[in-house]
Amino acid sequence: MAGQRHGGRMKPRVLECLVISATFFWASPARAQRDSVAEARRMIDRELAPLDTSRLNILRQLSAERGTPRADSSFWAWYGGYRGLVDSLTRGLQTEFVDVLVDPLGATGQAVLRRLHKPMPSAESPRQVAVMDSVRALLRAHDVHATDAEGEVDYTPSDVAIRAEMGSSLGALSRRVLALLALEERTPMGGDAAIAISWSELADRLATADDLRPHRLLPAADTLIQGYYRSYLVAYLGAWDNTPGFDFNPPHELLPALRASYERYVRTHSTTESGRIVQSYVELLRAHDWKRTPEIDDFIRRAPP
Repeated sequence: MAGQRHGGRMKPRVLECLVISATFFWASPARAQRDSVAEARRMIDRELAPLDTSRLNILRQLSAERGTPRADSSFWAWYGGYRGLVDSLTRGLQTEFVDVLVDPLGATGQAVLRRLHKPMPSAESPRQVAVMDSVRALLRAHDVHATDAEGEVDYTPSDVAIRAEMGSSLGALSRRVLALLALEERTPMGGDAAIAISWSELADRLATADDLRPHRLLPAADTLIQGYYRSYLVAYLGAWDNTPGFDFNPPHELLPALRASYERYVRTHSTTESGRIVQSYVELLRAHDWKRTPEIDDFIRRAPP
């Protein structure tokens, strides 16, 4: 597992060559670009090969345990270690050149353009999009998902791929957890302190996470569920800076769509922990004429478990 690797670091000479390649990527002829991309693809295959071995091993085990409670226990024990292995191995991918391939106009790509004294385009070129798509497809083939996290590339297990490969061997509860993880991968709740889905979609995900929390599968699953539950609840209470849930202009009234969503949530989920929290929040909001006040901010800070 992760502890058996050296952290996925490339040899200094290889790293130096890729960094140099990144600096001149956009200024290079097409053939040189193709050669550089090919080298990056070979490096990705080498660095991530242990992930393929790990997945093959658990697939064999799940095939033997399919339909039994042991399958779920084995899967979540493996999954916790697999996340650590992905984190360890993908450190070798955290180079300037690979970042540019995966996210051409991210922070690294912008830095390269500045060094070349080139203007920042408003969108990726067709060549960059084609390269980006091919590299991301290669990562998915190793069950790795790449996301742009505030200007940097973040690598995590591809829950969509894992669900497709292993979900049928697991029990109903594990499949529900994987369905939520896969949904977050396909359509993330948000990023950069802004919500990217509707209030009703956020409410559905909050209710799902709240329903899953008491079942206690194994630490790997429990930690993820609790983390999502807390993130959903904080966002649903309107605490995200760039999607605050209140009008940006004074007197900072609660958004009508969110008020309607709260009222539906309380009616539908009154017996759950999140339903009781939202009920208390609605009562406080009503007492403050649906406006954001210091008391409202204090409730938002204290509410998440």
